[in-house]
Amino acid sequence: MKTFPFTQRLRTEGLSQAADVAHATHVTQLTQVTHLTQVTPAATATATATATAMASTRRPFRLWMTGSLAVVMAALIPMRDVNLTDRNSTLRLLRHSRFDVSETVLRIEAAARSQGLSVLARVAGARPVIVLASAVGGTLVVMDEANSQPAVPLSMVVHPVEGGGADVLVSLALRPEIADWHDLPAAVAHDLAALPAWVAQALA
Repeated sequence: MKTFPFTQRLRTEGLSQAADVAHATHVTQLTQVTHLTQVTPAATATATATATAMASTRRPFRLWMTGSLAVVMAALIPMRDVNLTDRNSTLRLLRHSRFDVSETVLRIEAAARSQGLSVLARVAGARPVIVLASAVGGTLVVMDEANSQPAVPLSMVVHPVEGGGADVLVSLALRPEIADWHDLPAAVAHDLAALPAWVAQALA
């Protein structure tokens, strides 16, 4: 199993006296401006949105490629068992399919193979889960924090929809900026970036 560790932040110690004075002056000026400026609801909303965007684009604590079914299954259990109320915390809707669950799964798997991917695992049931392996072998596992649940971006949950059709859900770990992570092999980044388009075409 190949890992791709991230560079840890370096701690800077022993600031010079001049640096301390400059920092204190800056803090004093900032405090004065803060007292003179009224914090409006709009400013608070903007700051919250900015913080949320920064959190969503940060690099994960760790990522690695694996072919271990034990690791994959550990990541899949929360995805499969999540209820509709809590799913927004771990999953997002990628595509609605007009086909039933079985046909949707077959179409996704056939389209994946046409892209050079393979099916690493499939968990059957009312809400089947598909895990794809990259063209280079193995699937990507991501941990946002040291103690967070592993996530598998190349995985999908197919959920039946009342009235017909199915929803295809993916992990929140599958996000646009993932292709910019320099630790990620180029071929894997390509597989992740291309996934939404070929899924949409397969279910059109």
